[in-house]
Order: sequence, then C-alpha cells, then structure tokens
Amino acid sequence: MKKVLLITAICLVAALLYWVFLKYTRSTAFVKKDIDALNLTYRYSNEEFRNVCDNMSRFSYVSGLTGVFIPIPIPYGITYYYKSRCYQQLAIQTLDANLCTRVVERKSLFYDGSGVSERECRKEVAMAQENDKKQQEEVDKYKFSIEGAAKIVDTETKVEKMSPNSWKVNVSTEGTLFGEYEIKIVRGDVDIKDQDTRGLLLKENVSIKNNEESFNWTFTKNQLEQTSESNVSSKRLYNIAIFLTLIKSNGGASFGQGYLTSIGNVTIDIGE
Repeated sequence: MKKVLLITAICLVAALLYWVFLKYTRSTAFVKKDIDALNLTYRYSNEEFRNVCDNMSRFSYVSGLTGVFIPIPIPYGITYYYKSRCYQQLAIQTLDANLCTRVVERKSLFYDGSGVSERECRKEVAMAQENDKKQQEEVDKYKFSIEGAAKIVDTETKVEKMSPNSWKVNVSTEGTLFGEYEIKIVRGDVDIKDQDTRGLLLKENVSIKNNEESFNWTFTKNQLEQTSESNVSSKRLYNIAIFLTLIKSNGGASFGQGYLTSIGNVTIDIGE
C-alpha cells in the first residue's frame, strides 16, 4: 500500500513539474511575442493596434525595475500585463476611455502594478483629452488670427518695361486682415538656399491697410544679372518669385518669423 502511495505521489509530482514546465515555456514564448508586438505598435493604424492587443496573451507580464530595453527582476519596481499595457497605450492614443475597462492591474507582493490599471488608464486618457483640447484651441486660435490674410493677386501682378534696361514689377494684394507684411522678391533661377543672399532683389516691410493694395518696384538689368558665380549677361528670361509674409496684424497678433500667405511669379524678358 505504501509503495502504491509513493508511486502515486511521484507521478503527481512529476505531472506537476511537467505542467509547470509547459506553463513556463509557453508563457516565455508569449512574453517574447508580446514584447515584440508592443515595441512595434507605433507602426500600426488604430485598428491594427487594437488587433495586436486583442491577440496578446492575458498571462504574459513583466516585473522588476523596467527600463527602456531590459526588465531587471529585482524585488521592487513595477509589474504589469503586456496585454493591459497595450490597451492602455491604445486608449491614450485614441482618447477612448472605454478601452480602460480592458486594462487589468497585476497584483504582486513585491511589485507595484498601479501604473497599468483601469484607474491610471482613465487618468492618463483624461490628461491626453485635455492636452488634445488645448492643442485644438491653439490651432483654432491660429486659424482665426490669420483668417483673411492678404494674398498676392496673380492676375494683377505684372511686369512693365520702363526703359531698355529697367522694368517695373507691379504687385497687387487683396485681403481683409490688415497689418505689417513683408514682401520679398527673388530671382527664381537661383538655388533656394541662396535666395536670401545673391538671389535677393528686394526685401521690404509694407503696411497693408485696405482690402486691395498695389505696390511696385523697379529693377535694372544690372540687378537682374548680379551673381557671385559668373557673368550671365547672355541670359534673356528671368523668372521672378514674390513672397508675401504676414508679420503682425493690426489686432496685435505677432507671427515670429512670419506666416507666408502666398507666392507670386512673373517673368522679365530683357530681350524685348
């Protein structure tokens, strides 16, 4: 009888050890799979993100002092289920607090699991919603501040020949947002990185006070041909780009480096 009980006990212990071994190896595989998936969620759409969370194991977790790359298993630090961490990240990203019901806090004697929990999830989603609201308010405020900004009227922006070696560039604008603007006229054939240096023909601040305004500047052949690289007197056509930038509105709104409202283009033919 004792022998039978001993054999039975040995079998039970062996079965238990085998079950623990299978559970460990399976959970280890789950953990690696879930870590890899969680590290790649930035690539996914919200729908793909949700599918990743749904397909994670509800058993895989991490405990310890977790850093950027490696969780260190020491008897303090944090703990959480990867599936719950996934849902919490998704909830914050989508601003959907309903997903927080899927976030399960992992309880542990030595580790703190409160960082990934329904309560923490709702708290972080609320913060994200508030930040999103503030950002949207700033966007709306900015859109309102530039509404009606003056723009170049292409059909009224023309070149007029004044003499054999000079041309007048007429620039017309229209808009209801009055204030200080910058007009910059550059040679379009010059590399963009050089347009503020050797390609610059004019840079001037103007005050726009009416719905429709007109400005003009005269440029000479020497100005058009100026370059630090070579003499281009054989060139006949010059593409001219005109940039209109809002600097400060009469309402007091300033725009730092400025808000580019429009770009106009004309061509000067020195062979005419």
